[in-house]
Amino acid sequence: MQKKVFSVAVFLIAAACILTACKKSGSVFKENSVRECTLTFWHWDTGHEEFYEKIASEYAREHDGVKINIRLVPYETYTKEWLEAAAEGETADVFCHSS
Repeated sequence: MQKKVFSVAVFLIAAACILTACKKSGSVFKENSVRECTLTFWHWDTGHEEFYEKIASEYAREHDGVKINIRLVPYETYTKEWLEAAAEGETADVFCHSS
């Protein structure tokens, strides 16, 4: 249970931090100043796919212009795929990491 709560907290904190880059500089408080922003979230947790989809959907609904693409990467190949993506500069914006 702690691991699930920790993963959710990391996801939400990371998403909030990254989303600051989605706003145009100097126009955070102006109406109609939101740009489109797509975040990519990688995880390997096949037991909680619906949970992640629900959180991402709710977050996107509450934040105009935000879209979250979720990618399930099998645990067995997660590190390998992450390293390959990093070498190509195509890593996820938000990701799960085991502790």
